[in-house]
Amino acid sequence: MKNLRKNKKGIGALIIVILVVAIIAVIVGVIIAINNNIISLGVTVDQEWSEVRNQYQRQADLIPNLVETAKGYMTFEAEVLTNVTNARTAWLNSLAQSELKQDTAGVNLNIATGQFLATMESYPELKSVTVVQTLMDELAGTQNRITVARGNYIETIGDYNRAVQTFPGSMFGHAPKEYYQGSEGTENPPVVNFP
Repeated sequence: MKNLRKNKKGIGALIIVILVVAIIAVIVGVIIAINNNIISLGVTVDQEWSEVRNQYQRQADLIPNLVETAKGYMTFEAEVLTNVTNARTAWLNSLAQSELKQDTAGVNLNIATGQFLATMESYPELKSVTVVQTLMDELAGTQNRITVARGNYIETIGDYNRAVQTFPGSMFGHAPKEYYQGSEGTENPPVVNFP
């Protein structure tokens, strides 16, 4: 009888130990899953910024082809050609700098490209060249892709920041990321002056 009581007490203690270990394992698993989710969201933010850079690079790659093709037709628009070429160079030089400086250079590139495309509109013989029209369409499409990529970037920052600023994610000490902000002056449309 005494052995039976000892066995019941031993079995009861073993069940309690197993339950405590199981509860601790579940808690640790949940903590690891939450932290991994925050890290995954941070990686997604970085990927989205990479896509913004990718679209700027696409634009920067298209510009030399369009400029070279247009040079033969646009004899007195040297300033427009210089502006778009300089803006492209500035963007390429900004790649080693902060995201804000990269995007500022990218916005300036978009403005110069827009002015270039608008100026080209006044050259019907240039627009009739198939290569030029194709490159113009590619640049316009790329500018739309940049806008979409920025929107996706902003959205993923929101997801990340919600995860790190709300409970239980706030327990891990991850810092929120800054939202995308356009460069000063970009809220005003560029002015295009035709000769």
